[in-house]
Amino acid sequence: MPQTNSTVVGDSKLNRDSKVNFNIGHLGLVVPRVNDSKRWKVVTFAIGYNRLSNFNRNTFYNTQRRDGGIGEHFAALSQGTNVAALDTNDIRRMAFDTYIIDTIGGSTNYRGPVDSSNTILERKQNIEARGGHDEMTISLAGNYDNRLSLGATIGIPFISYIENKTYEERDLNGTDTNFRNLLYKQNLDQTGTGVNLKLGAILRATQWLRVGAAFHTPTIYGITDIYGSELSALTVQSQVQNTVTSSGKYKYSLITPSRAIGSLSLVSAQGRMGDKTVSGFLNGEVEYVDYSNMRFIFDRTSGASDKDLEVALNNAISTKYQSALNYRIGAELAYDIFRVRAGYALLGSPFKANISGINRDIQQISFGAGIRERKIAFDIAYVQSTGRDEYTPYLSSLPSAIDVRRSLNDGRFVATLSFKF
Repeated sequence: MPQTNSTVVGDSKLNRDSKVNFNIGHLGLVVPRVNDSKRWKVVTFAIGYNRLSNFNRNTFYNTQRRDGGIGEHFAALSQGTNVAALDTNDIRRMAFDTYIIDTIGGSTNYRGPVDSSNTILERKQNIEARGGHDEMTISLAGNYDNRLSLGATIGIPFISYIENKTYEERDLNGTDTNFRNLLYKQNLDQTGTGVNLKLGAILRATQWLRVGAAFHTPTIYGITDIYGSELSALTVQSQVQNTVTSSGKYKYSLITPSRAIGSLSLVSAQGRMGDKTVSGFLNGEVEYVDYSNMRFIFDRTSGASDKDLEVALNNAISTKYQSALNYRIGAELAYDIFRVRAGYALLGSPFKANISGINRDIQQISFGAGIRERKIAFDIAYVQSTGRDEYTPYLSSLPSAIDVRRSLNDGRFVATLSFKF
């Protein structure tokens, strides 16, 4: 169950939210072809469907502050611009049409809706996210002379992400001479499909040692965003609750970075405990990924603004993101038909330390047990993921900006059932 604990920087109040969900983590079919009389002992074809990431999460925070609120941010964005001439989908025009911002003396100098610096604003936001990152795989692998295993996989990942944000402000004591309340809703429906190639090899160096290496090419995604927003406000100046809406659709491409993986496995020889067989293994791997190599590709026929945004985003990725190492270690003990296992993973932060300001590494601990018969196997495991990140409802250097620190805890039970035909 994903649980999010949120704290606004400068406010000791802890906000908790959680979400329960169920999903199918993996479906697969493996078809081996065995030929012990040749050097290629086994050739295997497989097709599978995997859940790579779960996006189901709720976040909520509530704080009270003496400041100009988000209206102050809209005013800063609008300075020097004839906002009334902008497109109605532009957030600056939406803020102007709802009297959240207004000109000073009919110029292009703008102010927010809060009149007094002593006004206490209650500011809260709820963020509901759902969806997932899944991948269909088509694989071919072979075992050469019981010494070398080679494999290749074509991956076709799918992204489905829905996010609904509701941001609210109100004059807590009703003492401001102009501002009363504000409601800002945003929604995003994002879908995408990609393609990648994964190559891997495992060498049986000795009876007890396995050495592995893998390379995953960059994934190229085609993504479509359908988005909308609604902004409403009540001020003394307007005397009525004004509401405006906007919507749009945008298509673009995203290239995610390649990955290089190295692994070592220690395999114990099969022994006996009474009349039962006993064996086990210990596996460790290191994965390298350079997140600064991510790139957006926008539709360059749409005008100079899209080109400029593409360059700005890619420059920001190069500045704020870094390479990272991911470490994983796991062990399994087999006693007759019974299996017990445990694992640990440390996933390095993709952000540079001087940018994030907090440790965004993710830690995962897992343990499980199962039984394995000749034709059927069943396992159940528990995986606990913990991490931290930072969220802001809008980017601004103004004192009214909010920074929300989030502690993320995700506990999952995973059950696996397999059959041999």
